[in-house]
Amino acid sequence: MIRKITFESHWLIDLLPKVTFGNGTESIELTSSALWYDGETGMEDLLNLETEEEIIDFVTNLSGAWSLVLYRADLNKIFVGRDIFGRQSLVYCRKDSSLLLGCAIHENLSLDWYEVPFAQVTSWDIVGNSSTLHYLIPDFEEEFVKNWKDVLNIQKSIFENNKVGLVQVSREVGQSADPEAVDTLFNRLIRSCSRRKETNAENGVAFSGGVDSLLVAHALLQATSNNESITLINVAFGENDNAFASAPDRKRSVEAFTHLTDCYPDRQIRLVLRNVTGEELKTKREQFIARAAAPCMSVLDDSLACVVWFALEGKGNEFRTGQEFTTGASVFFVGSGADEIFAGYARHRNRFQKDGHPSVAEECQQELRRLGSRNGGRDSRVATQLQRTLVAPFLTDEIVRWANELPILQKCDLSFERGVGEKRIIRQALMKLNAPNTAPKQAMQFGSRIAKLTNESKTVKGSDVSSHLQSLKKL
Repeated sequence: MIRKITFESHWLIDLLPKVTFGNGTESIELTSSALWYDGETGMEDLLNLETEEEIIDFVTNLSGAWSLVLYRADLNKIFVGRDIFGRQSLVYCRKDSSLLLGCAIHENLSLDWYEVPFAQVTSWDIVGNSSTLHYLIPDFEEEFVKNWKDVLNIQKSIFENNKVGLVQVSREVGQSADPEAVDTLFNRLIRSCSRRKETNAENGVAFSGGVDSLLVAHALLQATSNNESITLINVAFGENDNAFASAPDRKRSVEAFTHLTDCYPDRQIRLVLRNVTGEELKTKREQFIARAAAPCMSVLDDSLACVVWFALEGKGNEFRTGQEFTTGASVFFVGSGADEIFAGYARHRNRFQKDGHPSVAEECQQELRRLGSRNGGRDSRVATQLQRTLVAPFLTDEIVRWANELPILQKCDLSFERGVGEKRIIRQALMKLNAPNTAPKQAMQFGSRIAKLTNESKTVKGSDVSSHLQSLKKL
């Protein structure tokens, strides 16, 4: 049996006296092997591989985003894992003596849910009730796996070096402004978009108008044909038209959209403006977003989950006509990963000012190692709830591995001011396209003005527990 993971997928694993899988309340005994997965790569062979070693080798060599639950009755083992950057969701909790797994938390919010650790696949011996953790990041941080180890009685941890190039960044400083590297980045983005786009159909972009989403939009337009329309969704929060229009992301998106329509006059490109009031935000958060965000509960998780949810919902008003529009796109492209790979955060500049460019490469490496604990699982749950597929072209294995081998000055040059030096290779690619390229990094929660609408105090940290999500958890 092979099935795709959906938002309502849950498996109740009860080992004694039999292995059963169910929806969290009802379960059936499994007498043969079964696979549930989400990801870019076909996994059918996992049911036919003969040994545990072959299964581990297959899974740890998978490309792209994936999560899986594999039961092999013949081996008396269950395998559970997520990719190195945690790009697909899988969550778990203890339910009495059983383990409950799912794409998203079950409706019973009183249980203590956790994300299944990223960058690993665990082999669970259901006869001996002990497990082996196969991890993909060297010196994997214990905080990411501690509870998982306790729940699954993990006795042994083994490092698998198949993906180490995705989290090791060259410290070479090198020379800046390599035109060949700029072209290579753009061509690889086009190739990535071409592989993941919906053919002969509409494709969507969560569009802030910043340099990352603008370059992704260019790559997507290059990867699609004239009969494949592109819908750009921009989200702003406020209580009136003036507030929506003054959101920094709204201004950037209009400028970037105008540029794209000038560059591609024969293409069908829409800019759809999604305006969200405080009342609608409160309602949709209670009805949908809180469950998709959970078990992530921080202020930052709340803000970003809301922005992504309203973008992927795909509704709004067309910029040119003002008419209401609902996209038919099932695949949405995002610029996620560019900041981590190409030094887009303020902390990269802080490291440069303190210790120079070699330390920026070190910071990029740390960002990539921690990436799986951040947005991927949460955003995947949001997308799956809305029956969308979320694609981050910058985070394809091919691009990350290639970028990690580049000298740091080919990716960024933080001796230049904000809006010029960070993610310099992306800005240079946009310059070649005569596109706006000087927008400085602005966090999504500020660019969309959701932080202002929710009245988050300046003393509140992004890592603090969200009062909005915490109050809903108690309902």
